[in-house]
Amino acid sequence: MSTPESCEDSCPHTHSPLDAATRLGISESALRQKAGRRRVPSTLINGRLRFTDSDIAQIIADGQRPALSTRRTPRRRTR
Repeated sequence: MSTPESCEDSCPHTHSPLDAATRLGISESALRQKAGRRRVPSTLINGRLRFTDSDIAQIIADGQRPALSTRRTPRRRTR
């Protein structure tokens, strides 16, 4: 007889908007606005806004920018 999986094993951990915003280094209101406009991934559970670990990771990944290449020779000034 198999035992059912506990929610700890199968359910994703969720974060409140305040906790997720703190982890991302932005304000809670900014995160709520972005989620309301569907600019960032989020989850509604019983009408409550929540963010999974994968939502937070996706927000970080979407915000990554490539490094600018550096020039090896200085620019010449033109007159």
